[in-house]
Amino acid sequence: MNSKNYFAWSFLVLGIASWGGVYYFWYTMQASLASYADSMRARAEQSNSSGITARLHTILRDTVDDRTTLDTIMNLDPVKITTLVDAKASSAHVLIKMSNATANTNPSENKSVSVQSFGFVASASGTFSEVMKALIVLERLPAAISIDTIDIALDQNSTTKGPLAHAWHMSAHVQVLTTTTSL
Repeated sequence: MNSKNYFAWSFLVLGIASWGGVYYFWYTMQASLASYADSMRARAEQSNSSGITARLHTILRDTVDDRTTLDTIMNLDPVKITTLVDAKASSAHVLIKMSNATANTNPSENKSVSVQSFGFVASASGTFSEVMKALIVLERLPAAISIDTIDIALDQNSTTKGPLAHAWHMSAHVQVLTTTTSL
C-alpha cells in the first residue's frame, strides 16, 4: 500500500473517532440536562411541600382560639345549657323556664366525632318586651342551637290590666347540637 492509502485510512479512522466524540459529548450533555431537570423538579416539589406545610402550621396556629371556642360550643350537655341560659337570662333581667328536655338519637356517619342533639322547651312570661328579650337571649346563646318553633300569645286570663301587664307568654322548642357523650 502506498502512503496515500494510509493517509486516507487514518483520516477515515480520525473522522469516525471525531463523530464518536461528538456523539459521546451529546449523550453526556443530555444525561446531565436530564439529571439537572430531575433535581430542579425535586427541589420544586420539596419547596411546594414545605410551603404547604408552613401554610398548614400557620392556619393551625391562627385558628387555635376558634377551635377552642368551637369545642366549647359543641360540648354542652343539658345541665350546662341550662346554666348558660339561666346566666344569660339573669343578665338580661328576664326569667326563662326550661322543661321537657329530650335526647334525640341521630346516628352519625363519622364515628370519630359523635354529634348528637337534644331538645328542650323554653318558656317566658311577662310584658311583651320581656318576652322578646327572652327570645333574643335564646337566639344569641353561644351554642349550636336552632329554634324550631316559637309561640307568642297574649294571655287572655290575666288579671293585671294596663300597658305593663304581664299578659304575654312565649314558648319555644330549641334543638341543641353537641359532641358530649353524657346525654
